[in-house]
Amino acid sequence: MEWLSNNGILYGTYSLFSEHRNKLFHGVFTRQGGVSRDPFASLNAGFHVGDEEACVNKNQKKIAKVANSILMSPRQVHGTHVHIVKKSMEDISKVEADSIITNIPGISLMILTADCQAILLYDPIKKVIANVHAGWRGSIQNILEKTMVILKNQFDCIPETIFAAIGPSLGPCCAEFKHYKTEIPKKFWTYQYKENYFDFWKISQDQLINMGIKPEHTEIAGFCTVCYPELFYSYRAKQITGRFATVIGILE
Repeated sequence: MEWLSNNGILYGTYSLFSEHRNKLFHGVFTRQGGVSRDPFASLNAGFHVGDEEACVNKNQKKIAKVANSILMSPRQVHGTHVHIVKKSMEDISKVEADSIITNIPGISLMILTADCQAILLYDPIKKVIANVHAGWRGSIQNILEKTMVILKNQFDCIPETIFAAIGPSLGPCCAEFKHYKTEIPKKFWTYQYKENYFDFWKISQDQLINMGIKPEHTEIAGFCTVCYPELFYSYRAKQITGRFATVIGILE
């Protein structure tokens, strides 16, 4: 990832999208540069974690200023519903969805995480974007496949032209599932990094490739949220903590 700073806001970008920077904004915002206090310090973008509403509002305004667009974020529920944003002024804050898609310029789709994956999808031919929230439940239910089906059926996207980036999240080093035999279907057991530890980065990448996305069109950030507490929030590490934002928007 390439790290950028804007008025004290630190965020990462993917090399995968570098040639599209004139048409696409994207950023994995760290926890740095906001106004929230411990245990949410400092750029917490989540209203639902116990932080002061005024602080979250200020933090989201900071993120929106960097993105130079309107932020749209659904109510994430660890499900597999995919929502299509069809209006530039649509309020989706109460829409229960874990994947959002749009082809409307001037808005940014925002997913909030603290160990789960935020996976960005971009089709430069059809000018369509998606932002997918994939926790371990979403991964084993293959929310990526559900998103891809909608991209193909409703936007005429071709998998071979789509680019996909898998964000900072719980890495195989820390993704321990002591009760995996009752939580994770057997077909995923081959993804054990070591006993009881799973590589969900690889699971997502394989799901994308199995749907026709070229391997060279995928990128894994490679940052474990537990191992980089100075950059990211981690629910596994702290339980009571904030949520960092991953944003993508079409510029033109």
